[in-house]
Amino acid sequence: MRLSLLLALCFAPALSFAQGVALPFEQPERPFLLLDAERRSTPGPASVRVQVRGGGRLRVAVFRVHDPAAWIARAGEPDGLAVSNDRAGAECEALLAQTSALPRRGSTLELVRDQRVTLAVSARPRRTGGDESEVYDSSESDEGDVETRWVHAGRWSDQRVPLGALTEGLYLVRVHAGAWAANALLPVSDLTLVARRGDTHDLVFASTAEGAPVAGVEVIDARGRRARTDARGEARFAAVDDPTRRFIAHRGLGWAWTDARHARLGLCDPRVYLDPGRPVFRPGETVHLRGHARGCNDGREAPLANERVELIDDTREDARPVAEATTDRDGNFTATWTATRTTVGARLRGRSHLRTIQFDHRRLPTRSLRLTLDRGFAAAGETVRARAANDDGGWPTTADVTFDIDGKRMRAEVGPGRAAR
Repeated sequence: MRLSLLLALCFAPALSFAQGVALPFEQPERPFLLLDAERRSTPGPASVRVQVRGGGRLRVAVFRVHDPAAWIARAGEPDGLAVSNDRAGAECEALLAQTSALPRRGSTLELVRDQRVTLAVSARPRRTGGDESEVYDSSESDEGDVETRWVHAGRWSDQRVPLGALTEGLYLVRVHAGAWAANALLPVSDLTLVARRGDTHDLVFASTAEGAPVAGVEVIDARGRRARTDARGEARFAAVDDPTRRFIAHRGLGWAWTDARHARLGLCDPRVYLDPGRPVFRPGETVHLRGHARGCNDGREAPLANERVELIDDTREDARPVAEATTDRDGNFTATWTATRTTVGARLRGRSHLRTIQFDHRRLPTRSLRLTLDRGFAAAGETVRARAANDDGGWPTTADVTFDIDGKRMRAEVGPGRAAR
């Protein structure tokens, strides 16, 4: 990697210029802010997990949702829960700007908690090597233990923030770090849903937090189909072809939902299995897909050899393929695809097989390369010493820095803990 600097020295004792002028590589104002809420919390003391680069002062607000069903429909979106640009975000800010006592009630939300917390920087996490993708390819059970390149070790804060005791209901938790905010839904309820899908029917089981069956609970799916749990806590639905089906139920003020995936296939129906290799991608990245096609040969289930497979990134049946591949004798194939959508699939013999790709819209922080001189002015013939480094006196990786002085170029190396001189 090469970095170029242009030095313009004015050899006149009466003229001077400021030292430490930053080149236009500004640090992003957006922080690395992550918010995780439990899928279900029982009534009583609740908390959320907050991670932020550099720690610091945060504002944590908790809103009770007036229309839980509409908010649950937004849960689990691949791009997260963003409300800043809609009416809910405007209402959040309006309620926070008021000075009256809590709770403060709006048309769709009710502010029940508003607190400021200071997050201390946690212990130094394990640092990966030179390739930031290792953070995604690693087998760490907790991503907080892994750190990407370009992010300073030891400058992350990761802790649980108590929200106090919450009664049954659906809550929106909003954490502010400066001008930015992260959101998460927090259902507080004693109701639990478990779903099992099949080729002929789907079964939903409703229970308490201790596992006792709950009878008489109405369960509804995303298409509005309804069923009520029996004495065993079970509700039966006719099977559908949707790959993912969401079931929602509530009892009193408590809400619960669950998503279940299933593909209705006969033994000899052709099917394709896709593996993107990583769980998370950034938009625009190249995804190296591996696939395997199976079906029946002579009435027996087996790999499908020499089959044409079309890659698609649209859920429509007439979607145009973005790439093609041919299976080998073992039914395997490879292909590349540019991650522009959150869905990628393979079409084989007219049947589409889709999977979700999770996007990470966060970006790694850029750095300022600062140029400083050992003096503010110089007479003709004098030696001026120049130094180039980031705010920490070096650069995360070894790189060449080119100094350009009146057309004369000089090169020096910058790296971790050392400046280019």
